[in-house]
Amino acid sequence: MIEYQQALDIILNAAQPLPAKRVETKNALGLSLSESIHSPNPMPLFDNAAMDGYGVRALDVTQATEETPVSLTVQETIQAGQTTNASLKPGHAFQVFTGAALPKGVDAVVMQEFTRQENDTVFIQHPVQKGDHIRYKGEEFEAGHPLLKPGVVLTPARLGLLASVGLAQVKVTPRPCVAIVTTGNELVEPGHALKPGQIYDSNGIALEAALTQLGITTTLYPRALDTPEALQHSLAQGLAQADVLITVGGVSVGKYDLVKTTLEALGVTQQFWKIAIKPGKPVFFGTYGEAPASKLIFGLPGNPVSALLTFHQLVKPALEKMAGQPVLPLHTNTARLTAPLKKRPGRLEFVRGMATCHQGQWHVTPTTGQGSHMLSGLADANCLILFPLEASLLEAEQPVAFTWLEPNSACHTSTGHEHAPPLVGAMG
Repeated sequence: MIEYQQALDIILNAAQPLPAKRVETKNALGLSLSESIHSPNPMPLFDNAAMDGYGVRALDVTQATEETPVSLTVQETIQAGQTTNASLKPGHAFQVFTGAALPKGVDAVVMQEFTRQENDTVFIQHPVQKGDHIRYKGEEFEAGHPLLKPGVVLTPARLGLLASVGLAQVKVTPRPCVAIVTTGNELVEPGHALKPGQIYDSNGIALEAALTQLGITTTLYPRALDTPEALQHSLAQGLAQADVLITVGGVSVGKYDLVKTTLEALGVTQQFWKIAIKPGKPVFFGTYGEAPASKLIFGLPGNPVSALLTFHQLVKPALEKMAGQPVLPLHTNTARLTAPLKKRPGRLEFVRGMATCHQGQWHVTPTTGQGSHMLSGLADANCLILFPLEASLLEAEQPVAFTWLEPNSACHTSTGHEHAPPLVGAMG
């Protein structure tokens, strides 16, 4: 049995970014960029109006006031998307709209609010300075300017930036394809009637949702019965079709815990089995195929809390690395424990808790329902209290380390008893 950090190091050493591919820019949200992007064009592409109004020579309207407006002849109207070969004549103005290309001779735009037009004459009621309300060609950046570096995650703003310079495709690291196989004779899909001794399969739905939250489309195979034949059929499908195979249940030491031996019979190489954590001790990790293109296989425990927490502690970092995204270390905060905790030494325990902040001080309370089969305790939690490996007692009011279950949880302020939404998402 190995410690948590050692297990994570083995997993991340085996996980390698997938080969880059080119995709349409509009389909690249959340993916990691695999190339340097330099703008092929200046931005803006041409001098244009920053708002609706009239393009003028600033010197022509220096004396303009509301009481004594300057009158100019409207030479032409230019909408966004239109151009003209005409140059601005003395004593004239161009009516322009936001984004319209400015003709030669225009060196300022008067806002429409400071004008009044009658037929072909516009009365300018406010002076402007040269450059007012003009977006100049290349003022944001010139052609060849570096825009994005490899490794950045493509957000809506970054995709908009790529589109603004005309890039219809971009080279990215794809997300891994993931297959989930749940196991157990006792499991029934929600919505169907239960027979005596049966329970509903919550693991498939919970893990598929966790993957969806990461932007990963999952292949969810029908649950496999606890027989060598059924397991071999489902696991072989997953190994053939996915980059990462996640199994749930059947990895402990019972008579019907057949996942580990079946995987090994299919050619999976065991990297470790069992971690000194609670919940989640009987985790299996193996690789399939030759490095560095090995497929990753995670055998997660069948208890719902164990399955979901080990996914976030061990599987999620591997998926991030395979997708070319940075894997951040587990970030911890400090709070005062509101109630004592006890355990046997020898395992790092992730205690589900609710963190609140009062008068600038964080406090954390263990939720009820700490059993590895009790999803209600996890559903009520917004954080995990880290109960150290060799510790056996944490006293009330002593400082303890905790980590958020949701990355945005720490955004809550320190006035009153606010707490983060009790959702299980990206840890850290």
